[in-house]
Amino acid sequence: MSLGRTIEAYKDEISIENEIYNVDVFRLGRVGLYARTPDGSEAAIYNSKIDSWEFISGGYEDDILTALRISRKELPPNLINLPVIK
Repeated sequence: MSLGRTIEAYKDEISIENEIYNVDVFRLGRVGLYARTPDGSEAAIYNSKIDSWEFISGGYEDDILTALRISRKELPPNLINLPVIK
């Protein structure tokens, strides 16, 4: 199965702190799920330990946009700097 070695981008609705957000989601194999609002104002990571999305700080909005563009083949493959929940 190639799920662990693939990337994917799709649009979805997620709930964070009882608010619904329309986002672009980036899946990095089995490592992580990341989300970004279309205007780039918010970024989030899925925490599987608590089965919930959480906002992430640290300026990852642009990194998630780069990851989304790579997965859509709009940019060539490259290194991506994203946080991981342990």
